[in-house]
Amino acid sequence: MISSPTPMRWLFFVMLAANLAFFAWLRQQPVPKPVRFAPTDPNVPGLRLLSEAEPVNRLPEWQNPTSNHNNAVSPVVPVCFRTGPFASQAAINQVLEPLQDFVIKTRTRRETASQEAGYWVFLPATDTRAEALKAARRLSQAGVRDYYVVTAGAHENTVSLGLYRDKDNAMARLENLRQHGFDAQWEARLEQWPEYWLDVAVASDQADKLPQLLTDAAPAARAFAASCDW
Repeated sequence: MISSPTPMRWLFFVMLAANLAFFAWLRQQPVPKPVRFAPTDPNVPGLRLLSEAEPVNRLPEWQNPTSNHNNAVSPVVPVCFRTGPFASQAAINQVLEPLQDFVIKTRTRRETASQEAGYWVFLPATDTRAEALKAARRLSQAGVRDYYVVTAGAHENTVSLGLYRDKDNAMARLENLRQHGFDAQWEARLEQWPEYWLDVAVASDQADKLPQLLTDAAPAARAFAASCDW
């Protein structure tokens, strides 16, 4: 014999059916539109959400070519010069003192200067001392004077034929030796010494003042246009 459902089970099925019916009714209702509240004063514009505003692309003022400021300062454009030569660092320091409030930046450089101080005529070094002495005897037999064999140092076994201050005299000696069948050579002898240079950078609108300042501080100094990549 099948027993009938209890009152509690009937109540459960009734509540379930009611919930399903209410859910189906909600699905069929239209979505309500957002309500905009008008301001109490008609002259006051309505509020807009930030997400509703259209994006505006603006350049920063320093990149905006249309921006105009009465107190804007033009960028400083440096102009650079190379001045010198100076005999010592102390001489540069004397020049720097009156330039301290004028220049943007400075740099000191030490260089090695050189110039031709004479011209050496010689026979190239031989492999042995005996060969060098043999070459010297040949010179003597040809009537060549003023020579000597170098016995030590970097030019050992070289036969020196004279050091000349004037290049033309050195070339004349060289030609005479070659006419006698000798493989004479020549090279310039260099005199070297240190010298100092000062690099300065100044504003472009102040560059015309630099020559006079340098003349006042160091009359012998010269100024040459230079690159500012330092």
